[in-house]
Amino acid sequence: MSLKKQATGRIQKNLNYFKINYFLFSAAVLAFFIVTNPSSLIVLAAIAASWTYCLLYTSPSPRDRG
Repeated sequence: MSLKKQATGRIQKNLNYFKINYFLFSAAVLAFFIVTNPSSLIVLAAIAASWTYCLLYTSPSPRDRG
C-alpha cells in the first residue's frame, strides 16, 4: 500500500471518528466570532435571506419543466 493511500485512509477514518468534535469546535468558534463582532450577524442574516430568496422564489415550477 502506498504512503499516499495510507495517509488518505487515516485522514478519512479520523474525520469520520471525530466529526462531531470538529463540528462542535467550528460552531463554538463561529458563535464566539458572532458575539464579539455583531456586525457579522447582519452579514450572516443577509446571506441567509439571499439563500432563502433563491431557494424559494427562483426555483422552477413543475409547469416549466417540459
